[in-house]
Amino acid sequence: MDTIDITATSESAESSNNGRKNKRGFFNWLFNLPRTVISNIKNTWKRNKLLIVSVFLLSLLSMAFLWKDIVVIIGPGENGVLWRLLGGTDTKTVYGEGLRLVFPWNTITTYNSRIQQVSDEFSVLSQDGLTIKLSVSTRYRPFIDQLGLLHKNIGPEYVEKIIKPEIEAQLRLVIGQYKPEEIYTSQGFILQAAKQGALGKLSERYILLDDLLIKSIILPKEVENSIESKLKAQQMSQEMDYRLLTETKEADRKKIEAKGIEDFQRTINGGISEAYLNLKGIEASLELAKSPNTKVVIFGSRDQTLPLISSSLLSDFNPTETEKQSAPKAKNRK
Repeated sequence: MDTIDITATSESAESSNNGRKNKRGFFNWLFNLPRTVISNIKNTWKRNKLLIVSVFLLSLLSMAFLWKDIVVIIGPGENGVLWRLLGGTDTKTVYGEGLRLVFPWNTITTYNSRIQQVSDEFSVLSQDGLTIKLSVSTRYRPFIDQLGLLHKNIGPEYVEKIIKPEIEAQLRLVIGQYKPEEIYTSQGFILQAAKQGALGKLSERYILLDDLLIKSIILPKEVENSIESKLKAQQMSQEMDYRLLTETKEADRKKIEAKGIEDFQRTINGGISEAYLNLKGIEASLELAKSPNTKVVIFGSRDQTLPLISSSLLSDFNPTETEKQSAPKAKNRK
């Protein structure tokens, strides 16, 4: 029993010594690891210096050459669509503004998602078969959530492929129902009909039509002259109607004025006597003769007209108080 106990004790002591040695070895290895790594790097650099420099320079050149394919900047008002070499166009994800990193074998295509404007000029035929030149302006933008489908099915050239041909087709269809002289007065209906037709067609192609404007309409010269002559004739007709209306009102005014004068004369002839008129004439003549600027006043006879009186005679005609008092004395002397 004593032998067994001694052996077990010696084994446990050896195991504890081995554990301590292992711990010391691990800490020594961890402490010497940076030195070992640095030493290995130095040895590798000395043995493969040319290879390492070549690989580093090649990596820099590759990064510089593929920078535009790796780093993609999506600007303000833009959205991006990703195309993968393995998988094709991603129609479910639309990338917003900002910096994007992609593998060089993949591609992000950016689209302007703001309201845009494009002008176009083309010729159409009227109902009479005459050629009419139009200049139109179209405002549009793509549906942002459908940019993937637009990129996959149509591509970035959708303005030339879809918008311009569709607008031209709709305007040709609508204007072909009108005569040239009707186009000027029906522009609102033409635009509304063309816009409604193009709106549905462009929506099916992932494009929103914001507005459609006609900037100019150029008709054939003979048609333009004919329309101008017609408009001038209409203006002259309206002017004559206005003159006739004015003259009619003026004639009515004169009739009313004549009727008033007639009623006035009838009233005077029936209510004012000749004696009253003579009295008023004498009063007016006396007031006129009293004026300091009056030299001679001419009157007629007592029965028909008034007598001749001057401003100097008026003073004799109105005697002073002294003359009035001396007049009776002269009579008494006689």
